[in-house]
Amino acid sequence: HFLSFFFFFFSSRRRHTRYISVTGVQTCALPILYACLADDMGLGKTIQILGFFQSLKNMNKKNQMLTPALVIVPTSILSNWKNEFIKFAPLLTFHCHHGSNRVKSKRMLSKILKSNDVLITTYGTIANDINLLNKVNWQIVVIDEAQTIKNHNSGIFKSLIQLKSRMKIALTGTPVENTLNELWSIFYFLLPGYLGTQPSFQDKFTKPIMNNADDNRMKLLKRLTKPFLLRRSKSDKTI
Repeated sequence: HFLSFFFFFFSSRRRHTRYISVTGVQTCALPILYACLADDMGLGKTIQILGFFQSLKNMNKKNQMLTPALVIVPTSILSNWKNEFIKFAPLLTFHCHHGSNRVKSKRMLSKILKSNDVLITTYGTIANDINLLNKVNWQIVVIDEAQTIKNHNSGIFKSLIQLKSRMKIALTGTPVENTLNELWSIFYFLLPGYLGTQPSFQDKFTKPIMNNADDNRMKLLKRLTKPFLLRRSKSDKTI
């Protein structure tokens, strides 16, 4: 039978709460979740994800992740993520897969994943090691600064869509920086095909909205993305 799981995300510094409904296939099955968390910068997206990871770990009777989580970040904020893990999620174990000393074999990677809840890596490393990392059935894949994958022709984008996971979350304060095609790239990572092919999306949404300010197409796009797009602004007085 089908269940709905409600996960509680929290940040003690921001004093806000968030609930996400996740549909599970069966009582013993992993939940399925695809979401773009697009809160403004500074509203605690990283801490919310750490809370979510801990919830996934707590759900298992063995108090461990059923399969590891993968977090992909720009190199410039890799240290920030490691510090946040240590400060806000001390019960989660993690390994940093980055640098010249990182493991290169499937056997060594399997050994690391058995003793850690989360593997943290960078976009550049994903592009280089995709033939290793796409062999893993990740419990969840999270990408931070998701606007990094806005170019659907890039090697990073083509590598990311090869990753296997029942749950994917994209974190970004700016889901659209210059063109709506960037939004398509993020959603293709989350749900391939949901917004159509890149050329069809451009014809159906990008051109009518950006060239002709087509209000009907804008409303349709908002209706399609709203169930997966979670966004709060700093100007929100309820925060």
